[in-house]
Amino acid sequence: MYRASRDKFFLSFGIFVGYLIGVFILNLFCTLNFKTKTVPIKHEPLKLPKPNRKTLYVGVMTAEKFLNNRATSCNSTWANHSKVEIEFYSQGGSIKSHGLSIVNLKGVNDSDYPPQRKSFRMLQHICRKKINDFDWFLRADDDAFFQIDKLLLFINSLDSERLIYLGQPGLGTAKKKDKLNLGNRAYCMGGPGVFFSRALLRQICPYLQLCLEEVQSEHEDVEVGRCVTRVANVECSQANEMRQLFYFNYFERSGSFTDNLDNHKKHILPSLSLHPIKNSSYMYRMHNFLLAEKSLQIRHKIHKLKEELKDDLNDELKKPLIWTSFDHRTLTTTKHKTPKRGVPVSWNSTTTEVLRQVFQILNANSSRRLFEAELIKLRNSYIRIHHKRIDYRLFIYYKILQTGKYIKSKNLALNFKRDLHDLEFKEISKEKQLYNFNQMIKLSLKKLKDRFTNIISFNNKIQLINCRRKDKTINIILPLAGRFKIFQRFMTDLSKKVLICKEEISLTVIYPKMQYDKDNSTDKVVQLINDYQTVFNHHTLRVILVDRTFNRAFYLQTGADIMSKNDFMCFMDVDLVFDDSTLWRFSQNSRRKEPYFPIFFAEYKKKKPTPDNGYWRDSSFGMLCTYKEDFDNVGGFNLSIVDWGKEDIDLYDRFVKANYQTMRSIDPELKHIFHPIKCDIANTEQRNMCLKVKVETITSTQQLAKTILTEYEIYNRMTKIHTLYNTSTPMT
Repeated sequence: MYRASRDKFFLSFGIFVGYLIGVFILNLFCTLNFKTKTVPIKHEPLKLPKPNRKTLYVGVMTAEKFLNNRATSCNSTWANHSKVEIEFYSQGGSIKSHGLSIVNLKGVNDSDYPPQRKSFRMLQHICRKKINDFDWFLRADDDAFFQIDKLLLFINSLDSERLIYLGQPGLGTAKKKDKLNLGNRAYCMGGPGVFFSRALLRQICPYLQLCLEEVQSEHEDVEVGRCVTRVANVECSQANEMRQLFYFNYFERSGSFTDNLDNHKKHILPSLSLHPIKNSSYMYRMHNFLLAEKSLQIRHKIHKLKEELKDDLNDELKKPLIWTSFDHRTLTTTKHKTPKRGVPVSWNSTTTEVLRQVFQILNANSSRRLFEAELIKLRNSYIRIHHKRIDYRLFIYYKILQTGKYIKSKNLALNFKRDLHDLEFKEISKEKQLYNFNQMIKLSLKKLKDRFTNIISFNNKIQLINCRRKDKTINIILPLAGRFKIFQRFMTDLSKKVLICKEEISLTVIYPKMQYDKDNSTDKVVQLINDYQTVFNHHTLRVILVDRTFNRAFYLQTGADIMSKNDFMCFMDVDLVFDDSTLWRFSQNSRRKEPYFPIFFAEYKKKKPTPDNGYWRDSSFGMLCTYKEDFDNVGGFNLSIVDWGKEDIDLYDRFVKANYQTMRSIDPELKHIFHPIKCDIANTEQRNMCLKVKVETITSTQQLAKTILTEYEIYNRMTKIHTLYNTSTPMT
C-alpha cells in the first residue's frame, strides 16, 4: 500500500517537473525565434552623423554579365553622387575593365539562385570593412533607382544608434506565407532596397554565418529578415508610408516603367526608391524625367521669389525719398535730427577735390584762348536716395575771366548716378556769348567721365574691409604702354577687390614718357593713379615714367630697382584679373630662396561660346613673386632681350641654376583676359614662341576639330586640298 502510494507520488512529481521543463524550453524557443517588436518610424529633429563617420554606404548586388549595362547605368545616374559611397558586388569584373568600384566575393557564384550566399557574404564584407565608417547601410539591387538627395534627408531625420530595419515590408504571398514560417512578422523586400542602421548591423554581424547555415526558404530577403528578427528582435517597419517610399511597381512587373512616366508621377515623385527597372535605357529615361521635374520645381521657386520681390519693391516705392541738399555754407537733410546745419569738414574736402579737377579741365586750354574759369560758389546741389540708385547733382556758379578781367558769370550742372557710368553735363546758361569758349568747355568736360569713374563719393569714408592677407606688404610692379582703357578696367577691378582691403599693398606702374607714348595717354595714366591714391590713401599707388619705348624686361627691372632688399614683390600684367585671395596665395607660396611662378587661366578668343573657354597657360613664366634680395642674387632681368617673350624663361632658368627651390602652381582666381597678339618680331625664336601662344589662344583642340567637322565649307575645302595633294603630278 505504502509502495503504491510512493510510486504514484513520484509519477505525479515527474509529470509536473517534465511539464515545467517543457514550458521553459517552449518559451525559450519562442523568444529566440519568433518574439518580435515593430519599430515605429518617428521623424525626429535632424541628428548629424559623427564627425568621423560618413552618412550612407550602398552595396549593390549585381552579376558580371550586368556590369556593362545595368550596373553602368546605375553608376551614371543615381549612383553618381558625391555624398554617398557605392560599391557593386559581383563574382568578376574590376574597376580597370568596367570603370566601377567592384567588390569580388570569394566563394560566391553569380549563377547561384536564389542568391542567399551572395547576400549574406556581402553583409559580412560590410561588417568587416565598412561598419565603423558609416551611419547607414543600404543593400540594393541593380534594377532599382534611388533618389539620393531625398533619401539622405529622410535618413538624417532618424537616429542611427537605434535598431532600425527599413524597406518595403513583406509577409509573403497567400500560398507561400505559411511555408515561410514567419507568422505575422514582416521582412524587408530586397528589390526596392533594404536599410540597416549602424546599431542594427553591428548587432547582427556576429550571427550572419549561423543564419546562413540555418536558412528555411529559397528567398534571400526573407532569410535576411528572419536573421534580423531572431538576433535583434526587430522586424521590417510596417508603417503605412513605407510602401510609398520604397515603391514596387506591381502594375508593370515585366519591363517596368515602360509607358508614359507622367502616368506614374503620383508614385514616382514622393518615393525614395523605384523598382524594378530591368532595361538600362529606362534607367536613363527615369533619371532625365526626375531632372526635368527638379528643373520645373526650381523654375516655379524662381517665379515665386520674383513675385515676392515685386511685392517688396512696391512697398519700397511707397517709402519717401531721402533728400540731402547743400551749398557752399549749409547742408539740409531729411535723415538728421537737425535738418539744417553747417557743411561737415569731410563733405567740404570731397567737394573741394572734385571742383579742383573740374576747373583744371575747364582751364586746360586757357593759356591759348586767354579765357579762365573761376569758382564763385556752389548752390542748389543735392543727393537723392532713390529705391534704385543714388542721384548726385553739383550746381556750380562760376565766372569767366579774360586776361584777368571779368567778362561773364555762368552756371554749370553736373548730374550723375551712384555707379558714375552715365555722367552727364548740361549747360544752363541762357546766353549764347563766348561760343568758342563754350565749345571748348563741352569738349573738355567729356574727359571728366573717365576721371570720376568709381572715384567720387559723398560718403564720409570708403568702407574698408578686413581681408585674409596679414603677414606682409605685397609690392605689385606693372609694366604698361598705351592701352588706357584696359588699364582703367584693371584699376576698377583692383579697387573693388583689393584696394578696399585694410591690408596695405603697393602698386608701381612703369609707363613711358609722353614722347615715347604712341597713344598719348601718359597724362591720363598719371591722373588716374593720383585719383585712386586720393581715395585709397592707405595704399601706395605711383607711376614711374621712363625715357624708353616699351620693353618688358627693362620696365620690370626699373620697378624692381626702387625696392629695398627685404621687399616682397610680384610682377603682374594689365590683362590679369585677380582678387585679394590671389595675393594671399602669392604671399603663402613664396618664401625666401623660394620664388613663386603662378600659372594663370588664359581665355580663348570668344567668337563662339564653348564649354571650355580657356586653358591653363603653363608655358608662361612672366608672373613672378619673390623677394628683392633673391631677385638681385640671380642678376635680375637680362636687358639685352627685347620684343615679345623669353625674358621670363631666362630669369626662371637662372633661378634653377642657382639652386633656388622654385614653386609652380595653378591659381584658381588668376585669369588672363583675351586680347589679340601681334607677332611682328625680328628674332626667329621669339617669333615662333609668340605664334605658338597666339594659336593656343584661338580655341581648344577639341573645339577646333569639332568646328572643322561640322562646318561643311571648311571640311569640303580640306577634302579638296587633300585630294589635290594626292593626285597632283610632280613638278618638272
